[in-house]
Amino acid sequence: MGEVLHRGKMQVVLPVTLVPRRPAGIGAQVPSVKPPVLVLWGRHDKILPPETALKFAEALPDATVTYLERSGHSGHLEEPAATAAAILHFAAAIVGTQQ
Repeated sequence: MGEVLHRGKMQVVLPVTLVPRRPAGIGAQVPSVKPPVLVLWGRHDKILPPETALKFAEALPDATVTYLERSGHSGHLEEPAATAAAILHFAAAIVGTQQ
């Protein structure tokens, strides 16, 4: 099953693989990711708190954490321009280091 979170009238079920404090699932696979990774997170995420981004980044060999300052869990919908800018900035930095 998963973990059930209650947010007002909404109920969210997180699959076991997305619950960061459990060692099994996606968390166990994170260190195997080798390319540079942008961990893009909403500063006001109520489903997966912002400090979770740091846990992912600690487990990745080459990670950059960027917070969307006015977003919750759906930053790509809440701040599409800031999301695009963060991705472009990250990609430009990668291209610059590979030349």
